[in-house]
Amino acid sequence: MIHHKRYGPLFALILLSLIGTACQSRDLVDKLPAHEQKWTFTQGKPGSLVVDSEYDVSMAFIASADGSNYVEISGNMQQHTIDQLEATEIAGNTLKVALNKDVKLVAPNYKSTKLKMTVALANDARLQQVSYKSKAGDASFTDLKAEHVDVSFHSGDIKVDRLQGALTVEGTSGNINAADVDGSADVSLRTGKIKFDRFTGDGVFKLTSGSIDLTEQRSDHLDISVRTGDVTLSLDPAFKGFFDLKTTTGRVNAPEPPQETTDKIKVRATSGNIRIR
Repeated sequence: MIHHKRYGPLFALILLSLIGTACQSRDLVDKLPAHEQKWTFTQGKPGSLVVDSEYDVSMAFIASADGSNYVEISGNMQQHTIDQLEATEIAGNTLKVALNKDVKLVAPNYKSTKLKMTVALANDARLQQVSYKSKAGDASFTDLKAEHVDVSFHSGDIKVDRLQGALTVEGTSGNINAADVDGSADVSLRTGKIKFDRFTGDGVFKLTSGSIDLTEQRSDHLDISVRTGDVTLSLDPAFKGFFDLKTTTGRVNAPEPPQETTDKIKVRATSGNIRIR
Protein backbone atom coordinates (compact mmCIF):
# COMPACT_ATOMS: atom_id res chain seq x y z
CA MET A 1 0.00 0.00 0.00
CA ILE A 2 2.91 2.33 0.73
CA HIS A 3 4.28 1.81 -2.77
CA HIS A 4 0.87 2.56 -4.31
CA LYS A 5 0.60 5.82 -2.37
CA ARG A 6 4.13 6.81 -3.38
CA TYR A 7 3.81 6.19 -7.12
CA GLY A 8 0.12 6.88 -7.62
CA PRO A 9 0.50 10.67 -8.05
CA LEU A 10 3.45 10.13 -10.40
CA PHE A 11 1.40 7.86 -12.67
CA ALA A 12 -1.43 10.39 -12.62
CA LEU A 13 0.94 13.19 -13.66
CA ILE A 14 2.32 11.10 -16.51
CA LEU A 15 -1.19 10.28 -17.73
CA LEU A 16 -2.27 13.91 -17.60
CA SER A 17 0.88 14.92 -19.45
CA LEU A 18 0.19 12.45 -22.26
CA ILE A 19 -3.42 13.60 -22.56
CA GLY A 20 -2.31 17.22 -22.57
CA THR A 21 0.29 16.57 -25.26
CA ALA A 22 -2.28 14.85 -27.48
CA CYS A 23 -4.76 17.69 -27.07
CA GLN A 24 -2.06 20.29 -27.65
CA SER A 25 -0.99 18.51 -30.84
CA ARG A 26 -4.52 18.65 -32.22
CA ASP A 27 -4.87 22.29 -31.22
CA LEU A 28 -1.58 23.22 -32.87
CA VAL A 29 -2.58 21.51 -36.11
CA ASP A 30 -5.85 23.43 -36.11
CA LYS A 31 -3.97 26.68 -35.50
CA LEU A 32 -1.67 26.24 -38.48
CA PRO A 33 -2.54 28.91 -41.06
CA ALA A 34 -4.94 27.81 -43.78
CA HIS A 35 -3.72 28.57 -47.27
CA GLU A 36 -5.06 28.12 -50.79
CA GLN A 37 -3.23 28.94 -54.00
CA LYS A 38 -3.75 28.37 -57.71
CA TRP A 39 -1.41 28.34 -60.72
CA THR A 40 -2.70 28.37 -64.31
CA PHE A 41 -0.77 27.08 -67.31
CA THR A 42 -0.98 29.66 -70.10
CA GLN A 43 1.31 28.26 -72.79
CA GLY A 44 -1.02 25.93 -74.68
CA LYS A 45 -0.69 22.37 -73.46
CA PRO A 46 0.12 21.89 -69.78
CA GLY A 47 3.72 20.99 -69.07
CA SER A 48 5.20 19.35 -65.98
CA LEU A 49 4.48 19.32 -62.25
CA VAL A 50 7.35 18.80 -59.81
CA VAL A 51 6.58 18.43 -56.09
CA ASP A 52 9.07 18.13 -53.23
CA SER A 53 7.07 17.53 -50.06
CA GLU A 54 7.57 17.09 -46.34
CA TYR A 55 3.81 16.87 -45.78
CA ASP A 56 1.27 14.14 -46.40
CA VAL A 57 -0.31 14.95 -49.76
CA SER A 58 -3.48 13.93 -51.55
CA MET A 59 -3.35 14.71 -55.29
CA ALA A 60 -6.36 14.36 -57.58
CA PHE A 61 -6.77 15.05 -61.29
CA ILE A 62 -10.14 16.40 -62.41
CA ALA A 63 -11.79 17.68 -65.59
CA SER A 64 -11.52 21.45 -65.88
CA ALA A 65 -14.89 23.19 -65.71
CA ASP A 66 -13.75 26.34 -67.52
CA GLY A 67 -11.32 24.86 -70.06
CA SER A 68 -8.20 26.09 -68.29
CA ASN A 69 -5.34 23.92 -67.06
CA TYR A 70 -4.38 24.67 -63.49
CA VAL A 71 -2.94 23.33 -60.23
CA GLU A 72 -4.45 24.23 -56.88
CA ILE A 73 -3.24 23.50 -53.36
CA SER A 74 -5.04 23.93 -50.04
CA GLY A 75 -4.71 22.99 -46.40
CA ASN A 76 -3.21 24.01 -43.07
CA MET A 77 0.53 24.51 -43.22
CA GLN A 78 3.42 26.39 -41.67
CA GLN A 79 3.85 30.04 -42.55
CA HIS A 80 7.30 29.06 -43.82
CA THR A 81 5.62 26.83 -46.40
CA ILE A 82 3.12 29.53 -47.35
CA ASP A 83 5.93 31.99 -47.98
CA GLN A 84 7.58 29.47 -50.31
CA LEU A 85 4.35 28.91 -52.24
CA GLU A 86 3.63 32.61 -52.64
CA ALA A 87 7.03 33.03 -54.27
CA THR A 88 6.40 30.13 -56.68
CA GLU A 89 5.55 30.71 -60.34
CA ILE A 90 5.29 28.57 -63.45
CA ALA A 91 8.54 28.77 -65.41
CA GLY A 92 9.13 27.23 -68.82
CA ASN A 93 5.72 25.53 -68.63
CA THR A 94 6.89 23.67 -65.51
CA LEU A 95 5.51 24.21 -62.01
CA LYS A 96 7.91 23.35 -59.18
CA VAL A 97 6.20 23.23 -55.79
CA ALA A 98 8.30 23.02 -52.61
CA LEU A 99 6.35 21.94 -49.54
CA ASN A 100 9.16 22.20 -47.02
CA LYS A 101 8.86 22.78 -43.28
CA ASP A 102 10.84 25.00 -40.97
CA VAL A 103 12.92 22.46 -39.03
CA LYS A 104 12.84 24.68 -35.93
CA LEU A 105 9.07 24.29 -35.78
CA VAL A 106 8.74 20.65 -36.75
CA ALA A 107 6.94 18.60 -34.09
CA PRO A 108 4.89 15.38 -34.06
CA ASN A 109 1.67 17.36 -34.40
CA TYR A 110 2.70 18.63 -37.84
CA LYS A 111 3.29 15.13 -39.14
CA SER A 112 -0.42 14.41 -39.51
CA THR A 113 -1.10 17.54 -41.57
CA LYS A 114 -2.36 16.59 -45.03
CA LEU A 115 -2.40 18.95 -47.98
CA LYS A 116 -4.74 18.66 -50.94
CA MET A 117 -3.55 19.22 -54.50
CA THR A 118 -5.95 19.41 -57.44
CA VAL A 119 -4.82 19.28 -61.06
CA ALA A 120 -7.53 20.36 -63.51
CA LEU A 121 -7.05 19.58 -67.19
CA ALA A 122 -9.15 20.59 -70.18
CA ASN A 123 -10.67 18.00 -72.50
CA ASP A 124 -8.25 15.10 -73.06
CA ALA A 125 -5.15 17.03 -72.01
CA ARG A 126 -2.48 15.40 -69.87
CA LEU A 127 0.70 16.58 -68.20
CA GLN A 128 4.01 15.70 -69.76
CA GLN A 129 5.43 14.65 -66.40
CA VAL A 130 4.53 14.45 -62.73
CA SER A 131 7.50 14.16 -60.37
CA TYR A 132 6.86 13.66 -56.66
CA LYS A 133 9.57 13.38 -54.00
CA SER A 134 9.14 12.86 -50.27
CA LYS A 135 11.53 12.13 -47.42
CA ALA A 136 8.80 10.97 -45.05
CA GLY A 137 5.04 11.00 -45.36
CA ASP A 138 2.11 9.42 -47.12
CA ALA A 139 0.89 10.36 -50.59
CA SER A 140 -2.18 9.40 -52.60
CA PHE A 141 -2.79 10.01 -56.31
CA THR A 142 -6.16 9.73 -58.04
CA ASP A 143 -7.01 9.78 -61.76
CA LEU A 144 -3.49 10.71 -62.82
CA LYS A 145 -3.08 11.67 -66.48
CA ALA A 146 0.54 12.19 -67.50
CA GLU A 147 3.01 10.78 -69.97
CA HIS A 148 5.41 9.96 -67.13
CA VAL A 149 4.84 9.75 -63.38
CA ASP A 150 7.91 9.50 -61.13
CA VAL A 151 7.53 8.98 -57.38
CA SER A 152 10.42 8.67 -54.94
CA PHE A 153 10.16 8.44 -51.17
CA HIS A 154 12.24 7.44 -48.16
CA SER A 155 9.48 6.24 -45.83
CA GLY A 156 5.71 6.25 -45.99
CA ASP A 157 2.81 4.76 -47.89
CA ILE A 158 2.07 5.48 -51.54
CA LYS A 159 -1.38 4.92 -53.02
CA VAL A 160 -2.29 5.26 -56.69
CA ASP A 161 -5.84 4.95 -58.01
CA ARG A 162 -6.38 5.07 -61.76
CA LEU A 163 -3.35 6.15 -63.75
CA GLN A 164 -2.83 6.53 -67.49
CA GLY A 165 0.87 6.74 -68.27
CA ALA A 166 4.27 5.31 -67.44
CA LEU A 167 4.80 4.89 -63.70
CA THR A 168 8.13 4.81 -61.87
CA VAL A 169 8.23 4.38 -58.08
CA GLU A 170 11.34 4.12 -55.92
CA GLY A 171 11.15 3.82 -52.15
CA THR A 172 13.15 2.77 -49.12
CA SER A 173 10.56 1.74 -46.54
CA GLY A 174 6.78 1.58 -46.75
CA ASN A 175 3.96 0.21 -48.85
CA ILE A 176 3.02 0.81 -52.47
CA ASN A 177 -0.61 0.17 -53.36
CA ALA A 178 -1.89 0.79 -56.88
CA ALA A 179 -5.13 0.04 -58.68
CA ASP A 180 -6.11 0.41 -62.33
CA VAL A 181 -2.72 1.48 -63.65
CA ASP A 182 -2.75 1.50 -67.46
CA GLY A 183 0.83 1.81 -68.74
CA SER A 184 4.29 0.54 -67.99
CA ALA A 185 5.50 0.24 -64.39
CA ASP A 186 9.02 0.28 -62.93
CA VAL A 187 8.78 -0.20 -59.18
CA SER A 188 11.55 -0.75 -56.63
CA LEU A 189 11.28 -0.90 -52.85
CA ARG A 190 13.75 -1.90 -50.16
CA THR A 191 11.36 -2.94 -47.36
CA GLY A 192 7.59 -3.24 -47.46
CA LYS A 193 4.73 -4.44 -49.62
CA ILE A 194 4.02 -3.88 -53.30
CA LYS A 195 0.42 -4.50 -54.35
CA PHE A 196 -1.05 -3.80 -57.79
CA ASP A 197 -4.68 -4.52 -58.71
CA ARG A 198 -5.84 -4.61 -62.33
CA PHE A 199 -2.49 -3.51 -63.74
CA THR A 200 -2.33 -3.35 -67.54
CA GLY A 201 1.09 -3.12 -69.18
CA ASP A 202 4.66 -4.34 -68.96
CA GLY A 203 6.28 -4.15 -65.55
CA VAL A 204 9.52 -4.42 -63.60
CA PHE A 205 9.15 -4.95 -59.85
CA LYS A 206 12.12 -5.18 -57.45
CA LEU A 207 11.96 -5.75 -53.70
CA THR A 208 14.57 -6.52 -51.05
CA SER A 209 12.30 -7.64 -48.21
CA GLY A 210 8.52 -7.93 -48.09
CA SER A 211 5.93 -9.16 -50.55
CA ILE A 212 4.77 -8.52 -54.10
CA ASP A 213 1.15 -9.15 -55.05
CA LEU A 214 -0.35 -8.57 -58.51
CA THR A 215 -4.04 -9.38 -58.97
CA GLU A 216 -6.06 -9.39 -62.20
CA GLN A 217 -3.07 -8.11 -64.15
CA ARG A 218 -2.97 -8.02 -67.98
CA SER A 219 0.71 -8.24 -68.78
CA ASP A 220 2.72 -9.98 -71.47
CA HIS A 221 6.10 -9.05 -70.01
CA LEU A 222 6.91 -9.02 -66.28
CA ASP A 223 10.32 -9.02 -64.60
CA ILE A 224 9.97 -9.53 -60.84
CA SER A 225 12.72 -10.04 -58.27
CA VAL A 226 12.64 -10.30 -54.47
CA ARG A 227 15.42 -11.19 -52.06
CA THR A 228 13.29 -12.19 -49.07
CA GLY A 229 9.54 -12.56 -49.42
CA ASP A 230 6.71 -14.05 -51.43
CA VAL A 231 5.48 -13.21 -54.92
CA THR A 232 1.86 -13.85 -55.85
CA LEU A 233 0.35 -13.30 -59.31
CA SER A 234 -3.10 -13.89 -60.70
CA LEU A 235 -3.46 -16.30 -63.59
CA ASP A 236 -3.94 -14.12 -66.68
CA PRO A 237 -6.27 -15.86 -69.18
CA ALA A 238 -4.97 -13.66 -72.02
CA PHE A 239 -1.31 -14.54 -71.42
CA LYS A 240 0.01 -16.94 -74.09
CA GLY A 241 3.73 -17.01 -73.35
CA PHE A 242 6.23 -18.65 -71.00
CA PHE A 243 6.83 -18.72 -67.24
CA ASP A 244 10.42 -18.38 -65.96
CA LEU A 245 10.07 -18.92 -62.21
CA LYS A 246 12.95 -19.70 -59.84
CA THR A 247 13.49 -19.48 -56.08
CA THR A 248 16.60 -20.51 -54.14
CA THR A 249 14.76 -21.30 -50.92
CA GLY A 250 11.03 -21.72 -51.23
CA ARG A 251 8.32 -23.21 -53.39
CA VAL A 252 7.04 -22.51 -56.89
CA ASN A 253 3.36 -23.13 -57.48
CA ALA A 254 2.10 -22.35 -60.99
CA PRO A 255 0.15 -24.02 -63.81
CA GLU A 256 1.73 -24.95 -67.11
CA PRO A 257 1.99 -21.86 -69.36
CA PRO A 258 0.48 -21.87 -72.89
CA GLN A 259 3.89 -21.33 -74.57
CA GLU A 260 2.23 -20.10 -77.76
CA THR A 261 4.19 -16.82 -77.97
CA THR A 262 7.60 -15.53 -76.88
CA ASP A 263 6.07 -13.38 -74.13
CA LYS A 264 7.57 -14.10 -70.71
CA ILE A 265 6.79 -13.68 -67.05
CA LYS A 266 10.06 -13.89 -65.11
CA VAL A 267 10.20 -14.15 -61.32
CA ARG A 268 13.29 -14.58 -59.15
CA ALA A 269 13.38 -15.05 -55.37
CA THR A 270 16.28 -15.79 -53.06
CA SER A 271 14.14 -16.80 -50.10
CA GLY A 272 10.41 -17.02 -50.59
CA ASN A 273 7.53 -18.62 -52.43
CA ILE A 274 6.28 -17.92 -55.95
CA ARG A 275 2.62 -18.48 -56.77
CA ILE A 276 0.56 -17.97 -59.90
CA ARG A 277 -3.07 -18.77 -59.27
